[in-house]
Amino acid sequence: MVFDKSRTLTDPDLFDVQFEGHPQDHYNYSLIKSLAHQSRHPLSRALYSHLAKYDEMEVFDFKEQEGLGVEGIIMNQHVKMGSAAFVGLTDVGAQEAARVHVSLNAEYQGYFTIRNFYRPNWQQLLRLIQAAGDVHLLSGDNDAEKDVLKAIITNETHLRFYQSPKDKLAYIRELNRQHQQVMMVGDGLNDVGALKEAKIGIAVADDVYQFSPSSDAIISADALVKLPLFMRFAKSALRVVYAAIGISFLYNVVGLYFAVTGQLSPLFAAILMPLSSASVVVFTSLMVMGAAKRQGLL
Repeated sequence: MVFDKSRTLTDPDLFDVQFEGHPQDHYNYSLIKSLAHQSRHPLSRALYSHLAKYDEMEVFDFKEQEGLGVEGIIMNQHVKMGSAAFVGLTDVGAQEAARVHVSLNAEYQGYFTIRNFYRPNWQQLLRLIQAAGDVHLLSGDNDAEKDVLKAIITNETHLRFYQSPKDKLAYIRELNRQHQQVMMVGDGLNDVGALKEAKIGIAVADDVYQFSPSSDAIISADALVKLPLFMRFAKSALRVVYAAIGISFLYNVVGLYFAVTGQLSPLFAAILMPLSSASVVVFTSLMVMGAAKRQGLL
C-alpha cells in the first residue's frame, strides 16, 4: 500500500507559513498571491490562503513546470516561484520544512517556509495497515520529517522524498514489475498518474462534492482513518457477492428442472422470475448492511 504524504496524510487547511528574505511590501505580496492562484499545487494553495488579504492581479503567459515551479507576467513583472533550482539557486543547505522560493525579474527575494500538520490519527492508520502488509510513503517534500516517519514505517527503504509526480508513477510501475498488488492512496491532483497505474487507486478528498479525480474510489478525508475498516468490509462484501451468485445459480438450476419437466405453467414462471430476482437483491442488501454494521461503518 503506497501513501502520498501531502494532502493525504497532511491536512491542506492546516499549515504554518513564514517568509524569510528581503522585506516585501503589499504590492509584491499581491504579485505572489496572484501567481499562486493559478496553480493547484498544495504549496501554492497554502500560499494563496496565507496571502488572502492582499490584492489579486491578472496573470499573463502563465507556465507551470511539473515538480519545479510556476512563473508568469504580472503588471509587467516576471514572477517565478518554486524550487531553489527553478529560481536559479544552487546551494540552499539543510531544510526543516517545505520551501517555496521567489524571484522577481530574475532577482531572488527569499522563500516561504510551509509546515503542514498531519491529519488526526494518521499514525494509528499506518500502524493498522502495516500490520497486514507493506506500507510505502512517497513525498514531494524534503526529508525533514524522515525521523518522524521512520518511527511508524519500519522499513526505511519504503520512504521516498523529493518525489515528483513522474517519480511517483515510476515507483508504482516498478512495484508492478515486481508483481506486487499495489493500492495507491493520494490526493487525486498531483498523483493522477500513480493512481491510474496502481491496481487500486484511492483519492482522498476534503470536499467530495467538488472533486472528480481519476481514481477507482474516493474517500472523504475525515474518514481516512477508517480505511482499514473499509478494506475488511470490501472482503466481506465480496463473499456476499459470491453467495448471491450461488443462490442465483441454484434458482436457475431448480427452475430449469421444473421448466423442462413441464411442471411450471407460463403464468407461474412469469411470477416466479421477478420474485427470485427480488429475493436475491434483498438478501444482498441485508447481508451487506450487516457486514457494514459489524465493521462499525453504520
